[in-house]
Amino acid sequence: MDKYVVLFIMTVAMASHASAQRKDTILLKEVEVYGMPLSRYSSGTKVDQIQNTGESPLLYKALADETTAYFKTYGNSQLATIAFRGTSASHTAVLWNGININSPSLGQTDFSLLPTFLMEDIAVQYGTASSMYGSDALGGSVILAQAAPRFEKGMRLQYHQQIGSFGRNFSGAKAVWGNDKFEFRTKVFSSFI
Repeated sequence: MDKYVVLFIMTVAMASHASAQRKDTILLKEVEVYGMPLSRYSSGTKVDQIQNTGESPLLYKALADETTAYFKTYGNSQLATIAFRGTSASHTAVLWNGININSPSLGQTDFSLLPTFLMEDIAVQYGTASSMYGSDALGGSVILAQAAPRFEKGMRLQYHQQIGSFGRNFSGAKAVWGNDKFEFRTKVFSSFI
């Protein structure tokens, strides 16, 4: 019985101490964090920003024109894999908005399936510092991202059409609507070979 009395007295003592705490609220200012610090905090690496002009419909053609990366292709619009500085395709991380899109079973990405129409920011990071993005980034990383929102009032539309030989047909449309606080984007495309 004595231990219950002691327990009751300790509970009352703690409760009276807890009620004596300050009850004021400190309001902090809003902190806005935007973007991905992918290349900013990797020391000693070379990062190339690719100018996406839309002339090359597929990502491997745009990267082959602008970088020193080697692409192994198996014909027109067939498998295209990348290699950096003597490493294989499974040693290259392909990040789309920070998400690794390499195949879980193969550990590589087919660059002939990725249209440049869907991406605004394309960067290539060379070297082993890119391995902070995953174990498959020993040779380098290809970083694909969307452009930062502009928060402009109104609607912007863009249409892109390419027709080529051997039945190639690419069509795509982008729509952006927003105001000073909100921006909505949608992109659709179709590709026939």
